Amino acid sequence: MSTPLGITRVAFDHHRNGVSGEPFWSARFEATWDVGQSEPFVAILIEPQDDEQFDLGRCYVLAVRDLLDGGPTRCWRGDHFELELRPLLAAAKHRLARDSALWGQFPIIVGMEAES
Repeated sequence: MSTPLGITRVAFDHHRNGVSGEPFWSARFEATWDVGQSEPFVAILIEPQDDEQFDLGRCYVLAVRDLLDGGPTRCWRGDHFELELRPLLAAAKHRLARDSALWGQFPIIVGMEAES
């Protein structure tokens, strides 16, 4: 599998995951490949815990096309996407910090510089 050249059209949503579950962020995004084609994906981003030795958390990525086809999904390397998704997630969190009225108004959309 190749590494995407860029990620665009990102929308984040936060899920509390109940009272005792591990909260996570979901992301819908488009990944652009070297041949100029793009493909929609979804990702689950889990924040790093205080006791983890790495700055990044966990990132699970699935291709939307595989999910819609109903067959087995291909595995995508989260590390190919996480380094680009985390700064975009930080931008979404920054928007939430500036305007607390946005909480509950998901999805928070960032990275919309892609064509309309």
